[in-house]
Amino acid sequence: MSETFSCPNCTASLTHDGQDHLTVQCAYCNTTVIVPEELRPSAYRPNYEPLLAHEADLHHIVQLINEGRWGEATALFQQSYGLDKDDAADAVTRLASGLTMATNRIDTGLAPVSQNPPPQQKPQPKPKSAPPAPQSRRGAGCFVFFMLLIAAVGGALYTITASFSSTEIDQMIADITSEDGEIDLNALATLAPSEQIEELIEFGIIEPSVSSPILVETGERGIGLGQLNFPGAVATNPEGEIFIADRDTKRIQKFTPNGVAENSWTITEDHVIFDMEVAADGTLYLLQRDDIFRYDSETGEQLGQVVYSGDRIVSWDGMALSSEGELFAVNGMGDYVVHFNTDGQAIGIIANAEDIPGAEGFDNITIDNAGNLYVIGAADNELGDRQDVVFKFNASGEYISRFGHSSDQPEGFVGIIGAIVVDNQGNIYISDFQGIKVFNNEGTFIDLIEVQGYAGRMTINNNGELVVTTNEHKLYIFDVSGIGQAKQSK
Repeated sequence: MSETFSCPNCTASLTHDGQDHLTVQCAYCNTTVIVPEELRPSAYRPNYEPLLAHEADLHHIVQLINEGRWGEATALFQQSYGLDKDDAADAVTRLASGLTMATNRIDTGLAPVSQNPPPQQKPQPKPKSAPPAPQSRRGAGCFVFFMLLIAAVGGALYTITASFSSTEIDQMIADITSEDGEIDLNALATLAPSEQIEELIEFGIIEPSVSSPILVETGERGIGLGQLNFPGAVATNPEGEIFIADRDTKRIQKFTPNGVAENSWTITEDHVIFDMEVAADGTLYLLQRDDIFRYDSETGEQLGQVVYSGDRIVSWDGMALSSEGELFAVNGMGDYVVHFNTDGQAIGIIANAEDIPGAEGFDNITIDNAGNLYVIGAADNELGDRQDVVFKFNASGEYISRFGHSSDQPEGFVGIIGAIVVDNQGNIYISDFQGIKVFNNEGTFIDLIEVQGYAGRMTINNNGELVVTTNEHKLYIFDVSGIGQAKQSK
């Protein structure tokens, strides 16, 4: 059962999904927060109790994480719980990102290191450059493939390179250069995202090739027309007009296809906004956790509520509209997808996590032009470790496959998955703390779009462009026509 509480740093709403992890990571300020005791499910007590055996140490470790002191956090975890350095580092990463972890190897007989919990201080956002939870680089677009500059690398370069020696830089270049002198893009991709790539870019040895240029960048925090205040949802209509809902203020703004604000209206329902869709007839669907309402997108007039009576309790986590205007919504309480007709009447359950071996739950959803459903969820891997994954279903709701896992590799997911959309070519866009991961319709990773901040909400407009809102109160429109088609040149 999902429970909601507030981030102590930025007061954003945090959701604990009722699973066996003791922390969550705020999608807006990146602060790691220990789940309050009253929200911890008793069913998972045997798994998280070993961590609480040294509760003062646990609080201290989380404080170190939030201060960006990863090495100290790892060392304290290692000393407190009796794990080796690698396992402790992995545990700290999982704590920071709000992931579950295996605790059967923790030694609860060790003496606590911290005699008392650390002083209660207001957490600060973790530095964007600090591992092990990499943040988006402040760049102009998508930095996945790189090309060698036609320039000699002289000795002067080495005299200004502080973090790498000339030998190390030579080795970096050798590692990404094939026998015929070409840049090996696969080898280069294994370095990113890393300080090595940053170093090579900074000193001109390689330069980024932008495969997803930014067409529009606008927005700042505020309540004026065109300003954003923690956007909770974004959608477009068939004309390409953009609708953005502020999460807490309940304000809906309408923008031109070029990102110019035209007007706004405010809803009266007192619930936080989490998702939004606009149908071809102008009907705007607004998801507010426990309810889904229908509005006239031009006037803001409420047209009614989407009602599902098939379960005693519902908590909607995400929704998507098909090309025919039918609605598909994920009930996070039951971990299933409900299919509604164009009038908002329930047809029935079309996909259920209970029918998939190893599945642990459903979260958000998108649908492609063929009617295939892609559902963000969780599943156990072969070791029983909970992983963030994407489930694929056909138009009849039959389970086809799953892809993805929790890791900092290009094809993995780091931290909280914010949104998922599919473009007209079937490419799947999924946002996490590294940026926007792009997969083909078979689930193969093909690209990474890096964006300033956290891309919490996304949609595809009528031109096939990617429309994104971030936790830094920004609206972006990306040209994604070059996704997966970056060229190497010399």
